Amino acid sequence: MFISKAVLILAKHSRYRLYVAGAGTGKELDPRSDLFSFGAVLYEMTSGQTAFLGNTAAIVYKAILNRAPIPLPGLKPELPPKLDEIIGKALEKDRKVRHQNATDIRTDLLRLKSDKGLTAVSAK
Repeated sequence: MFISKAVLILAKHSRYRLYVAGAGTGKELDPRSDLFSFGAVLYEMTSGQTAFLGNTAAIVYKAILNRAPIPLPGLKPELPPKLDEIIGKALEKDRKVRHQNATDIRTDLLRLKSDKGLTAVSAK
C-alpha cells in the first residue's frame, strides 16, 4: 500500500478520511489513489463544497465509489472548463484513466495557468 504522508495527515480529519479512492474495494492502493484524494481537495477548494456529499460516512463512501461529483460549471460557472476537466480526471473512478502521476496534474494545471492567466478565485 502506497499512501503519501500528506494523505495520511488529511485522513486524520474526518472530512477527508474517505477520499482514499480504492480503499475498501479489495484493490491494492497505489500513488494514483493519492491523486484521487488531491482531486477531491482541489474540487472543494474551487467549488466551496465537498466533492461527495452525504449525511453519513456510509453514504459518502457509496458516493465516492459510484457517483461523479456535481460538475464545477454548475457550481462555479466563472471557472475555466479546462479546470473541471483536470479535476474530473483526478476524480476518475478507474485509476487507469486517472492522472498517472503528480507531474501529469501539475503539467495540466501549469498549462491552464499560462493559457488562461488563471488567478485565485474565492470559494465563497
